[in-house]
Amino acid sequence: MESVLSRSQSLTPKKCNICDGTSTLLENTKRGLIPHWYHLQLNGSNRLVCKKCYVRQKWQEKHVPKNEICNLCRKSTTVVSRYGTPIWIKANYGNNILLCKACYASTRDKGRHRPQEARNNIGIGIRKALDKGVEFGRKRYYLDESVFDTDTEEAAYWPGFLLTHGYVYAGKTGNPRIALTLSEKDYLHLVMFRNFLKCTNPIQQIKKVTSHKSFYSLRFSSRHISERLREYGIFPMKDPDAKVIGLENNRHFWRGVFDGDGYFNNKDGKDGDRMVLTGSNDLCAQFEEFIKKNISNARVTIRKIREYFKLYLYSDTARGVAKLLYSDCRISLDRKLVDAQRMSYAKDGE
Repeated sequence: MESVLSRSQSLTPKKCNICDGTSTLLENTKRGLIPHWYHLQLNGSNRLVCKKCYVRQKWQEKHVPKNEICNLCRKSTTVVSRYGTPIWIKANYGNNILLCKACYASTRDKGRHRPQEARNNIGIGIRKALDKGVEFGRKRYYLDESVFDTDTEEAAYWPGFLLTHGYVYAGKTGNPRIALTLSEKDYLHLVMFRNFLKCTNPIQQIKKVTSHKSFYSLRFSSRHISERLREYGIFPMKDPDAKVIGLENNRHFWRGVFDGDGYFNNKDGKDGDRMVLTGSNDLCAQFEEFIKKNISNARVTIRKIREYFKLYLYSDTARGVAKLLYSDCRISLDRKLVDAQRMSYAKDGE
């Protein structure tokens, strides 16, 4: 049924067939820390799963009733928890009578004193919502999931910033989560992102004990936004071969990319003006193509630094790109905007 993969096989990149995650529990061996993957019988075939999904699946097989029918409404469907587990309630522990969530709410109503008719209406309402596919579970926070569906400057900028500086991952429930973490000096930029999402999630402070530095993070869950970001080439887990899809010629997108993983070197009497972007080979190549389409006689240099690549722009090309990306823009990283304005209007010999 299931077995632990051998050490030699576990060294190759894997992917969980339940949560789509690429990481799992690390086993401490003589050869060092090795990912601990499992084989699990799913839908009639052996599938590779991570440690968390393996433990959860085994718990469901042992404790969650299967192919059961409610003893009152005689239906086989009930409310599903946030982990995807059907919720059945044992109404009589002696006879093991199972009730669905709707019938349980009708009979017990959480101990409140209400007429029997009102209790029945609660169960009927839950059943109707369940038949229509409504997902139950109280949401503590809210956001506007349609912000990336419109063609605006912000809707093009933030995918570029998230591609280089954000993080998309699959949570325990399989519902994709998006996270953006910035340093303390860029806190207001994180507030702008939350305002763009119309999000009520709190911005959490993260303190690193080793460096004594503070970081701030905004995290939220949204399957729709994750699918929209996937259309732009932003997938769960950072991809060393990441590239943009559909926004190759959008200057607002490239401004977001440069705000995330780029930096300026202004003329100071020793070095000339320079712009540097760190990214994958494909992303740097796409940025080079965008620059040459919009700036004549542009000179671009791409060099490989370990597993990533760096794109270099110098002198007139750097000043032209700075002006192209940051002129007449409504959203950008404030400190990068200041450097871009200083560079784009600089003159040779100053």
